[in-house]
Amino acid sequence: MSMDVDSTVPLSSIRPNTAATILCYNCGAPIDGTNAAGALCSDCLKLTVDITEGIDREGTLFTCRDCDRWHSPPSQWVVAAPESRELLALCLRKIKGLNKSRIIDAAFIWTEPHSRRIKMKVTVQQEAFQGTILQQTFEVEFVQQNRQCPDCQKSFTHNTWRAVVQVRQKVPHKRTFLYLEQLILKQGAHKDTINIKEVPNGIDFFFAERNHGEAFVDFLARVAPVKTKKSQELISMDVHTSKKSYKFSFACELVPICKDDLLALPMSLAKSIGNISPLTICYRVGTTVNLLDPNTMQTADLSVPIYWRAPFSPLADVKSLVEFIVMDIDPIGPRQGHWLFADATVARASDLGSNDTTY
Repeated sequence: MSMDVDSTVPLSSIRPNTAATILCYNCGAPIDGTNAAGALCSDCLKLTVDITEGIDREGTLFTCRDCDRWHSPPSQWVVAAPESRELLALCLRKIKGLNKSRIIDAAFIWTEPHSRRIKMKVTVQQEAFQGTILQQTFEVEFVQQNRQCPDCQKSFTHNTWRAVVQVRQKVPHKRTFLYLEQLILKQGAHKDTINIKEVPNGIDFFFAERNHGEAFVDFLARVAPVKTKKSQELISMDVHTSKKSYKFSFACELVPICKDDLLALPMSLAKSIGNISPLTICYRVGTTVNLLDPNTMQTADLSVPIYWRAPFSPLADVKSLVEFIVMDIDPIGPRQGHWLFADATVARASDLGSNDTTY
């Protein structure tokens, strides 16, 4: 009688290596217990966890009905066509709480134009539990409201100015502006102004039309040594006709030299305008600055372009003048135009009655 001996069977084939599983506490489905997220299966996790909580579902968009631009906080107004990428980016920036999630997709949902509603569908991803990434989609609705932008407010303001002439002169007195005032009143150059405003170191003249401002600038160039710089600012633009509206500014700066100022000319400048002595007196200001050498009676004209090429300040102005009374005068030389050499005996006005000092 023979005995059969069973062959050796390896343990690995008898007991396969299987992962530990647990049951989902919500639906009872078996799940991997080593990486289960809170003992929930993936299906129950999607149903019970809302990663879009805290994200606004409603909002407000402001648009200007005049220029069709959209308000982009805090103070910008941008051009964006309906259902464009620019408008989509603006809407996403307006959704509060969206910065905590990763945006996967975003698209507009069609709405009637007269409904004044903009709807969009947004898909986001976010980590719900340890290593578990959820992806959910939600809808956001924006209400479209009208608000006038600052540029259109300027264009619709009553009696708004279209051109401004800013006249400036950096001197410690107002002799030049008093003289200009008399010329303006005499020739009626102010008849087209809608407002005149005094500012430090000058006066602003406002006009309703650009050509009125340019005419006033031409008037200043005919009576005073002035340097003009023009600039413009866009007020509004009609997106339908591409018609633009501008405001114009004319910065007019007068040469800071007045009558009776004592000047110390740079040597190169004195040679270029007739080889006149550097120490001169300004005896008149018109479209050019007229200079006089009191020692030789030589005169010279200093034009505006030459002055602004190398500007300089007076050595002494009207505030440094001292009042004298002429006691006697004796001509000693030939006449040169309006000028005549003479010896003058003068006395200081403040010394009269107190002493007999003469010069």
